[in-house]
Amino acid sequence: MSMNNLKGPHHEVIPATESSRLLVFFAGTNKTDGRFDFWRVGNSQTDHKLFLNNGDNEWYQNGIPGFADDAVSIGKKIEEVATSLGAIDIILFGISMGGYAAALFAKLIGCRAMAFGFDSRLRLPHTRSRQIAKTVPLVFSDLSTVPGDSSTAILHIAGEADAMDLMAASHLLNSPGITTLTLRGVGHGGGPFIERKYGLSAFIQKFSSNGILPEIFERGRATKDCVLVDHLVALHICAKRKDWLKVEAAAHLVLGIDPNNETAHFWLGTAFLESGLINEAIRHLSIAVGLTPHFITAQYRLARAFMTLKDHDRAKYHMQVYAKLKPDSAAAQLFLSDLTRSEGRFDDANAILREAFNLAPENQSVLRRMAKYTVSV
Repeated sequence: MSMNNLKGPHHEVIPATESSRLLVFFAGTNKTDGRFDFWRVGNSQTDHKLFLNNGDNEWYQNGIPGFADDAVSIGKKIEEVATSLGAIDIILFGISMGGYAAALFAKLIGCRAMAFGFDSRLRLPHTRSRQIAKTVPLVFSDLSTVPGDSSTAILHIAGEADAMDLMAASHLLNSPGITTLTLRGVGHGGGPFIERKYGLSAFIQKFSSNGILPEIFERGRATKDCVLVDHLVALHICAKRKDWLKVEAAAHLVLGIDPNNETAHFWLGTAFLESGLINEAIRHLSIAVGLTPHFITAQYRLARAFMTLKDHDRAKYHMQVYAKLKPDSAAAQLFLSDLTRSEGRFDDANAILREAFNLAPENQSVLRRMAKYTVSV
């Protein structure tokens, strides 16, 4: 690539001084017009950087507009960029669709990659890549069939609370050149969790420099039992359909294999919550939270269950935990405002409601509360 063509809507090269490494960051879905994943974290690194997005959600099967004309050419173009920068080591990163790309091109180039929560087979039912337009030919539909180079080394990180990511990780388990790390109580991607708990910038820096990564205490083992994975996928499908009776049955099948499976307890608690069986919901959601306090949605559902019982102290505690885990949630601030108002602390409740408005100024629930309590911006 000409060094005069460092920037476009779908790519940006940021050279570094005195570096022999090129870090490539692939964006996930719905990124275009100069929007890239890992922008802040990537720019905190001292190596050469290349940021890429696919524009349309094509899982990099049709190339990258303005960068490479087809899937195979993407890998070659990355190598050209590395050569032009004097980089001899290429390391790839990506989440979701970007994670798929990182793993794919690590195989095609023969380099290292850290790939978070992605479909390892494209267009399977219920997967995120199902959205790929039917007019897009799948050049690499199954990562397990893409031959890797002896220098290919992929760290595949997936959340066990996302059954599709877990299924993808199970499919690639023990594949040559792939090391699998699954995280209990973590949903799609895994990157945001690593950021909160371990610091993603430091994590990427350690990986890039072949340093020792921190011990991950939330490490799971579900991929080692293919029957368990199949049951978790079936549970996920029932939950997506909101068929709560089938969710109960599917969750019990998971618990028959792994009685302490936090994902099954979460969905069982959710099913009971949706069915109005609040105490049963609390029992199972409490187990999920006790096993995995970082399980964001479990904390939220447990708080909502306690709110239904008007157990405001417990509800407020778990909603505050949820708000800390998800600081951009206007819903968390809205409910914390309600709970604070129930204590008679009206000024504090109004201040929290304003914070909800700052997070989501068009949220109708927030606007209705502000009108009801005549809270100004």
